[in-house]
Amino acid sequence: MICCKNLSYPYVEVITYQLVKIANTDNDKIEELKSYLRKRKLRSYWDRYKMSATVLITAFLFLFILYKNNNQPSSNSGNQSSSNNNPVNGDLNSSFNNDINTIPELTEEQKFQLEKEKLTAEGWKEPQIENGQLPVCYNFIPKKSRIDNYLEVYVGGGTDVAIKVMSIKNDNCVRFVFINSRSTYRIKNIPEGQYYLKIAYGKNWFSKIENGQCIGKFARNPIYEKGEEIMDFNLQEREDSYSIPSFKLSLDIIASDVSNTFASENISETEFNE
Repeated sequence: MICCKNLSYPYVEVITYQLVKIANTDNDKIEELKSYLRKRKLRSYWDRYKMSATVLITAFLFLFILYKNNNQPSSNSGNQSSSNNNPVNGDLNSSFNNDINTIPELTEEQKFQLEKEKLTAEGWKEPQIENGQLPVCYNFIPKKSRIDNYLEVYVGGGTDVAIKVMSIKNDNCVRFVFINSRSTYRIKNIPEGQYYLKIAYGKNWFSKIENGQCIGKFARNPIYEKGEEIMDFNLQEREDSYSIPSFKLSLDIIASDVSNTFASENISETEFNE
């Protein structure tokens, strides 16, 4: 903890969590670490906003003094009025005290920046990704066929998405693509078989190598889902020919509600990355 003295809060938080693990069952030491982390968090807020707080307090004092001067009684008002205008010995009123001790509420952008600093300290990176297949380090083997089929996905303006095409037969991921907001992408040449989808919604995609493999997640407004509908890409035989099935999908998030054209259920970030 002494070594953390000159580190910024996001790094202190990461190190403290590791120290809690080292403390194991030493409850006294764990409580000491938690108390230290709370104090550092409050100090980080104060360091970030102390200039604004100082300006606020100075302005309040100026207005208070100005108010007192404007309401000062005249010399002929008598001893009674003069005594009534003198403050009673003791603390100032609670509203003044509260203004000094209040920590400003963080905006959503400020909260995100703190989360971003924390992820960076933990080894996460924010790559710039164009529409298309993600690298194979994301624990999947991309499989393609010569069949001219596709899954066409339209993404609205409320989110980016990452989509896994999962085989019903063995739960293997055969394609893993990223699609930016307000764009359409076709996942082409999907091998014959039946598939379901895992979908991640959100903004600001972060990735990290863990145990030799890439994992990914959205840092802002993340939602993870598993599709309940089955997409059958098997060729449909007819008497003298066959048909090639393809699918279209529309995905978006509006006011934190997922809007899509297929049935799904929520899953965890860990389950999405499996």
